[in-house]
Amino acid sequence: MDRSGFFSRHWPTLLIGSLWLWMFWPMISGQTVCGFRDSAYLYYPLFKWIDGVWASGEIPLWNPYCNYGLPVVGDGSSSVFYPGKLIFLCRFLSFPSRYGIYLSVHILIAAAGAYRFARVMKADQAGATLAAISYAFGGSVLFQVTNVIYLVSAAWLPFALVFVWRGVLRNDWHSSVWAGVVCALLILGGDPQMVYHVGLIAAASVLFKFWNVRRTLLRVQPTSIHGCYRWLWNAGLRLALMIVVTSGVAAIQILPTAHWAQRSERTASGEVSNVLQAWNYAQTISEPGSKDTRLVSYLDQVVAQSLFASPRRGTQKDATYQFSQPPWSLAELFFPNVMGKPFPTHQRWSDALPGAERVWTPSLYMGVLTMLLAIGQFQLWGRSKRRVWLCRIGLFFAIASFGWFGIVWLLNEGLAVFSFAELEIGGIKIGPQVGGLYWFMTSLLPKYFMFRYPAKLFVITSLIISALAGLGLSKTLDTSTKRKRVSRFGNLNSLARASCLYPGIITCGLCLGGLILIQVTPIEKWLERIRPNAFFGPLDVTETISTLNWSFAHPLIVVTLLAATLTYSSRMGRRKLTASSFLPISMVFLTAIELPLANHWLLANIDASAFESTLSIENDLQELIIEREAEGALPLVFRSLDDESDPSWACHGSETRLAEIVRWQRETLFPKHHLGKGIALLGSFSSVWPSEYVDLAPWSNDPFKQSTIGSQRAKPGFGVDARVRLNETHAFGTDRVENLRRNFTHLLMGNMQPRINDPHRHLTFVPHDMLETVPVADDSSVEHLERKCGQFSFKVIVGNDSTLVLEQLFDNGWVAQLENLRNGNVIQAKPTPFLNLWMQLPIKTGEHQVSFKYSPQEFRTGLNISVLSLLGFAIFSMAELINLKVFTQRLKAAKAQGFV
Repeated sequence: MDRSGFFSRHWPTLLIGSLWLWMFWPMISGQTVCGFRDSAYLYYPLFKWIDGVWASGEIPLWNPYCNYGLPVVGDGSSSVFYPGKLIFLCRFLSFPSRYGIYLSVHILIAAAGAYRFARVMKADQAGATLAAISYAFGGSVLFQVTNVIYLVSAAWLPFALVFVWRGVLRNDWHSSVWAGVVCALLILGGDPQMVYHVGLIAAASVLFKFWNVRRTLLRVQPTSIHGCYRWLWNAGLRLALMIVVTSGVAAIQILPTAHWAQRSERTASGEVSNVLQAWNYAQTISEPGSKDTRLVSYLDQVVAQSLFASPRRGTQKDATYQFSQPPWSLAELFFPNVMGKPFPTHQRWSDALPGAERVWTPSLYMGVLTMLLAIGQFQLWGRSKRRVWLCRIGLFFAIASFGWFGIVWLLNEGLAVFSFAELEIGGIKIGPQVGGLYWFMTSLLPKYFMFRYPAKLFVITSLIISALAGLGLSKTLDTSTKRKRVSRFGNLNSLARASCLYPGIITCGLCLGGLILIQVTPIEKWLERIRPNAFFGPLDVTETISTLNWSFAHPLIVVTLLAATLTYSSRMGRRKLTASSFLPISMVFLTAIELPLANHWLLANIDASAFESTLSIENDLQELIIEREAEGALPLVFRSLDDESDPSWACHGSETRLAEIVRWQRETLFPKHHLGKGIALLGSFSSVWPSEYVDLAPWSNDPFKQSTIGSQRAKPGFGVDARVRLNETHAFGTDRVENLRRNFTHLLMGNMQPRINDPHRHLTFVPHDMLETVPVADDSSVEHLERKCGQFSFKVIVGNDSTLVLEQLFDNGWVAQLENLRNGNVIQAKPTPFLNLWMQLPIKTGEHQVSFKYSPQEFRTGLNISVLSLLGFAIFSMAELINLKVFTQRLKAAKAQGFV
């Protein structure tokens, strides 16, 4: 076996695999778990609960434990049917281990995708390896272990762009099919917005290429212009094929999500969010031929306020611009952690800067060599189509990721320098987001306003930077066979010197300037004035200064090592040794060493015991459940969403704060940690938040509610929810419900109606304290028989015609079955909404067994479409394999006969 040949072919795999194991082995082995942000309090408990539902033999379609029930499959972030979830079937492993493997494997997929994408962009082996390392282990991707669905989308994004390039732009119908499959994986993994972006890239690329080819043909050969339109038609068909395949394979997720998106508070916000809504609004309020100037003025005011003013706090439009990428954060691309680390102790000094309240990624660092090489390849116009395509995409999404920081923000900052007032037009203060690319996207693109968090777009720019760096490394060496002279810089050509060495010198100058500035300025006094963080306490001034010193020293060391490598490769060249492999491999290994050292802390690892240890409230929960299960009731805990942290944390920092946060969130049942406990949580948020729940969280803080969990670690109070209400048909009364909710000595109630009618609140959700009722007949009763995720069964005895109310969110997917226990008759019925929130079902006098089952038509239809699409894809794949086998056999025969 030729060991040197094996290493030359497989050294990228060995390097990336070793780096991956070194960083993720504690996660893979189940020793640690990512303990920060959504990964800790949302995805870990949610995935664990879903795994338990699958293990019990059920399909997790409905979650009765979040508020008054939420759809599971209708919430794309649950990613119930994502194929990558198959890893959770390995139940011989601990759940922390399975969860760690799930996260880490997607980092490996991201590396493989970036490697393949760079190769398609014509990078050599070393350049593609650099692209894989800088993308997968760079801050934009690595930190997404804290937000799992965006880690999944970042992993599959490179493959999507590979197939878009080959399929849509390079006339390969087979690649268009594969592009559709990869986009389906993005949707099933929980991030449909990335598919939207891939579609935008594909459509815009087709139009730009058509325009360029048409302009060229008109100038050179006008008679062949019809061929350009034929190409556009074929490209459109390939794009349509990609969309059809995506829709077919992911239909099982798309249809339920689309159904629930119509009920989401994102669409029911009542705001005019884009130009299309403004047009529809104008058509709705205006009559044909009407020339009422007051109406026109009112319409202009509404549109101007909605599209141009700053979003009101707490609205969907405000959430749309949350987590915008500040422009100054681009400094993190060259200087690792220069803005400060947010955890485990508070070192994030940049929190004092305006508009930096919420940070999506605390470090964008991808390696200083990566950035130096990528800068040299930046080209928006020219003959290199691939580089121009990459640079335009990267620049567009980098600017779009700024979100809130639009043109008006820039103008306002300039006006503030000269003490002028902020920009106003017609008495309306123009919002800072106006004029930015993200503002144009939300205002012009259909349904784009339903997405949130502009900083997510920077992951696309990260992929582009990695690919450009790979191209830069591939072109760094002078591979011309005609040029024999070796310069003092080794085998670097003049282009490489201009694009790599000179920016490196500038970077070194900035590093030295930063180090000197830290030493000569009273930075400690300024840092001491930064306000504490609610989670991580006061700013740790000593550690912050130490981090800043390393931020400037780190690139300086790397560039110095690069210069030493160049010098050594030059000496190799003078000894007539080949430096063509030593130099690029050395640069790749240098990046593979320095990048994990700078970014390893982004994994936010804490000991797995913080997630799996027994809670101090477990006994209280069990007593509550046992007490109420005899009554057929499901315990309900009220929790304020405003209580996200222990108030004492703001007073002091701790190196183990991440573990403390996880334990506190578990003790106080923060939004998803109640799952698997057998209780329901009133105040559990979700990415799909039905409009019926908009007023749910504020009322959970009502002082009249006796069962609100506080923010302290003391024993929380509990309320219980009967879940089943039997009320007299059309009966009204005056008894107060709140006494019954405190007592719960019986489950039967009269017809519940709002006790007050306040037109200023516009409540969709009516709290129990605002309902009134009268008792039903004494010979009526409800006995709990069975409760599963999407199925509830009861034995109901009624003395007169009544209405059974099930406190689960109403949806057309619910089906009821009534079996008369006296004569055996079975009736299928559809529940109707009660108080615009729950479900009600009329019950005739007698003894019945009533079953509610959640079986939405959207899921069944989507399942059938996805199964048929997968069968078609399987046939397509078999045909591809057969064609490949036949081609290989013919090639071997041709070689044997000497033709090749």
